[in-house]
Amino acid sequence: MIVDKMRTSSDTTGSRLAWSEATGDYVIECRRHRYWKMEPDCIFSKRNLELRLYKSGETCAVAEFVEWRSGGASLLDEFVDEADMDSQADYDMAIVMHGSWRWHEAPFDYGTVVRFERLAIDTRRDAGRLAWALIQAAITREFGRRGALMLLKAFPLEYEGEVTPHRRPFFERRVRAMLRLYSRTLSAKPLPNEWGADGWMWRPLRYCPPPVSPKPKRRARPKLSHP
Repeated sequence: MIVDKMRTSSDTTGSRLAWSEATGDYVIECRRHRYWKMEPDCIFSKRNLELRLYKSGETCAVAEFVEWRSGGASLLDEFVDEADMDSQADYDMAIVMHGSWRWHEAPFDYGTVVRFERLAIDTRRDAGRLAWALIQAAITREFGRRGALMLLKAFPLEYEGEVTPHRRPFFERRVRAMLRLYSRTLSAKPLPNEWGADGWMWRPLRYCPPPVSPKPKRRARPKLSHP
């Protein structure tokens, strides 16, 4: 997931207002696009969703999500193949899921899978510092009944280009700070594997089996020396 200052990757064209809720001077809206497939015979379909937060009528935060659902067998092998036809971000997520969950505990067996794509917050308008709390509550309201899993990647926007060796220490420090932020504000946890070390985090929604931890390597038995 990329945190940006009020620059988002999509608009509301083609979306519909699903619900809205007011909290004091804040109003949060949920807008949903229609599900669609890459090919008619695909098993999986996806849609984009937005949570838009307004303060006194002005936009102060926008959160963007991609939601995937299965229309049949939910094998992760097939999901990797179909996501590969779609976007690099969805393919990366599919690879992470394939390597983090057992085949007989695919998250799609328990509900939809949500990728938290982008978040933009105008901190000047969010004077009450309520944006994170309201977005967290809206995620629960929107996905809590049908969703199984939310995935996101801690990645600072300023490093979307190549991370040079000179900038890598600063990049890694920013990623660690984002991991702490998402753990505190979104109740997300790093995956217990190589993808977690790369910034990927997960959060169960309605229910999702925990990801698989890598098996510890067995220590080799010392060879006995014979006299």
